Amino acid sequence: PGAELLDGEVFFKTGAAQARYRRDGQEYRLTMVQDMTRNLLAVCLSEKAGPVEVRPIPAWEFVGDYLETVSFEPPVPVEGAKVCGWVQSLPADPNLAVVAQQQANAVWIGTARADDPGAVRTAAIDLVRAAAAEGFEQLRTKTGHWWAGYWADVPRVSIPNERLDFLYHHGMYKFGAFTNPDGVPATLQGPWIEEYRMPPWSSDYHFNINVQMCYWPAYQSGKLDNLRPIFDLVWSWRDQLSENARLFVGIDDGFMLPHAVDDRCTCMGSFWTGTIDHACTAWIGIMMHEYAAYSGDTDFLRDRAFPFMKGAMRVYEQMLDWDGASCSLPVSVSPEYRGAAMDAWGRNASFQLACAHRLLECLQEAADVLGAEHSSSWEKVQAGLPRVCTVSEKGREVIALWEETALEESHRHHSHLGGICPFDVLDPHAEPWRELVSSSVDQWVLKGMGAWSGWCMPWASMIHSRLNNGRMAELLLEMWQAIFTNAGYASLHDASAFGLSIMGGAAFGKTVDKAAAPMQMDGAMGAVRAIQEMLMHRRRGVNYLFPGVPDKWRNASFADMACWGTVKASADFVDGMVRNVRLTARQKTVFRLGNPWKGAAATLQSKGGPIRTLSGEVLELMLAPGEELILTPASAERG
Repeated sequence: PGAELLDGEVFFKTGAAQARYRRDGQEYRLTMVQDMTRNLLAVCLSEKAGPVEVRPIPAWEFVGDYLETVSFEPPVPVEGAKVCGWVQSLPADPNLAVVAQQQANAVWIGTARADDPGAVRTAAIDLVRAAAAEGFEQLRTKTGHWWAGYWADVPRVSIPNERLDFLYHHGMYKFGAFTNPDGVPATLQGPWIEEYRMPPWSSDYHFNINVQMCYWPAYQSGKLDNLRPIFDLVWSWRDQLSENARLFVGIDDGFMLPHAVDDRCTCMGSFWTGTIDHACTAWIGIMMHEYAAYSGDTDFLRDRAFPFMKGAMRVYEQMLDWDGASCSLPVSVSPEYRGAAMDAWGRNASFQLACAHRLLECLQEAADVLGAEHSSSWEKVQAGLPRVCTVSEKGREVIALWEETALEESHRHHSHLGGICPFDVLDPHAEPWRELVSSSVDQWVLKGMGAWSGWCMPWASMIHSRLNNGRMAELLLEMWQAIFTNAGYASLHDASAFGLSIMGGAAFGKTVDKAAAPMQMDGAMGAVRAIQEMLMHRRRGVNYLFPGVPDKWRNASFADMACWGTVKASADFVDGMVRNVRLTARQKTVFRLGNPWKGAAATLQSKGGPIRTLSGEVLELMLAPGEELILTPASAERG
């Protein structure tokens, strides 16, 4: 009582946090440490703070009325020597126990899960008592070691924009907590669910982009183990996914994943278009293939990714309508466009076409790596299915949502542009796509940001990076931080101020309800990936350096960023020019690099090997396992 919170601080490198508060004219600090290997939080107060009362406040006090309507019973208090807390029974899951113990100037809070209410109570009490006996400093040291190990191989990034630098490091810190390989697969809110209200969208698994965004930083950061929990979860659903495919298209060898499910793959809500958004399934297969390509894990490719992708493709094949050598998707959707209205579908949705083609490319690459047979249908579908659907709009051909439907309004899903990013089946700089992409992006910009959500801003930044439009790639991320984060830098779905988007906003005296703005993690994780892609991204099999760097940036660098084919890349951008590139690989691979000197000559040197001169728009580099290649410009002048 009487305490005034002043500020808080999180230390990314050690995982500790501090809060500063004032009471009775005195200033105090408390330190918090979250154990990264156990469900345990420790709070240590300064010794001069005096005695502290620990009072359990379960979520029931805030949302109990709602919980009762869905078969929850009130929590049972836990009371004992030095401990307090509660056991919450759950209608369809093991019991949850939350227990706190105060010892000296520290409070230990632990949670446990078990079917038996007595056992769960005992497990939580034993956890906090054992931790208290070990002591706060031991936990802080242990947690510091965990975070030191995490940061040791996070790619080092140096950029001349303090906002984006913060977004990168803050995002990678949250990614570590959010996707702990030993933890629960990341949901929309992850571990940061508020106790005073039910979580937005039930904190479920949204597979029409949100889950994918949550895991986007894993690839280029090299944190590939962080992907395994979500893959394991989806793989555990394969019987249900197979049954979904049987019910929808009548086959026994397919997989079909709805766009929103719980942790048992039960479809959430009644959004019917999401149940036939088959890109949700295919995109997870694509992610699995990318994991295998980045990690070199051929066992995973053979046992998980390849069969999952084949199952996803079988459903696409059954959905096709053939007319001679040509085929189409007669019933298809673009994520959430027109919501769940009866006209929220059409023939050849561009998002589905792009995803299907990317899946086909991944299947062929995987088959080549594994020495497996190609299905006779893959090349037939590739040849017969268009990569994109177009429509005439004011005299120009633009990418359509689906047949005869151009982008009619601002929309949070940039799905019709999915062939550019994330599926990378259209090279915006090459024929025959260049003019079509130009007119489509013009139309997209004209429709504006008025109905954009927070998470779609980083996605838009990535699209601009692929257009080599660094100024906009940077600006969108700055706008996202300013409008779609709260005072604690949490990522928001709705805008926190009126004027950019109607998502959560209002005008004429009404105010944005910042406290009610839904927090979800996809935007923050998307921002990390967008920054990674500004510095380097892979487009149609070629890796490009600093493609999304604004003109005003004169210096930037990154070190040990992970790439396709087990390669790690480092590069320096000095005085507006790429000066040095260093490549290493764990496995034999061919690395295709867009010549950072615009086709001019480059020198290539391998340790102990001769110096060679290369030129051309794309440099093909063969790396042996453990080999290091260094490239520098043959001339100090720009190419």
